[in-house]
Order: sequence, then structure tokens, then C-alpha cells
Amino acid sequence: MQRSTIVSLLFGLNIIAWIILLGGISAWQYNCNKENPDSIVDVCLTAYAQLAWWAVFFQLFTLIFLAVAYYTRRGSNKLGLMVTLAMVTTLFFVVTNNAFTVVKSSSGALRSSTEAFAAGAILTMMANLLIIFVLGDDMSSAVAAQEPYLNSNPASSVQMSGAKPTSSAMV
Repeated sequence: MQRSTIVSLLFGLNIIAWIILLGGISAWQYNCNKENPDSIVDVCLTAYAQLAWWAVFFQLFTLIFLAVAYYTRRGSNKLGLMVTLAMVTTLFFVVTNNAFTVVKSSSGALRSSTEAFAAGAILTMMANLLIIFVLGDDMSSAVAAQEPYLNSNPASSVQMSGAKPTSSAMV
């Protein structure tokens, strides 16, 4: 299988996982608001929910960046893609850990919607890690794209005026 085919399949899996992720967090927010309508402090807008929503949309922008950078064949962006995917994957590790805490302390529709969110987050993490491995396997092409700049020696093209010493030996 060619590398571009593998990345395309993983990109498709990532989009499906993002849809599950979005549905899970939307259902979680809806069920949380429905089960706690009279609370003085809205428990559904805690730091966890804000981090989870931020992670979902960070993943969306990462997918857009992946599509634009990879499919326009910009080899020098592979390292940036890998770093961005690693950041969002690390963020999802934290968010999924928090989701499992909510799952343990809830029941009913809130529990099942949180489980759906966690499933989408786990699928997203797996797809992101696989894309990182596939892109990292071919870092030689990214280095080769920058090779003319890395191997240039601007000081070698400078012309010196005057006579050069005949010997460099110290006396």
C-alpha cells in the first residue's frame, strides 16, 4: 500500500472519529443541562467541559491543517503536522481521563453520552498516533526538501581582496 493511501484511510477514520466525538460531547452537554436544570452554578460549564470543547475544535483545525498541508504535497510541513497531531493527542489523553471520571460518577443518559465522547476521543487518539507514525517514517523527504538550505555555505562565496598568506603554520 502506498503511503498516501494509508494517510487517506487514517484521515477518513479521523473524520469519522471526530463526528463521534462531536456527537458525544454535544449529547453530554445536553444531558448534563437536562439533569441539572435548577443548579445555581452550572456544572456543565466547568473547566472540564470547556477543555473538552476546546479539544474538539482544536482537532477540527488540525484535520483541516492536515488536509491542506499533506494533500498539497508540502514536504516541509511534515514536522509541523506531527507536532500538531502530538499536541492534540496529548490533550485528548487528558480529556479522556476526565471523561472516565465523569463516567464513574454518573448514570443513565449522562453516562452513555460521556462514554460516546470517550469512544470518539480514543478513536481520534489512535488515528492521530498512526498518522504520526506514518509521517515520521518518511522524514528523509522532509529533510531533502530543506537540503539546499542546510548545505549552503554563504561564507565560501565571499571574495577576499589582497594577498593570501602562503602558509597557515604558526611560527
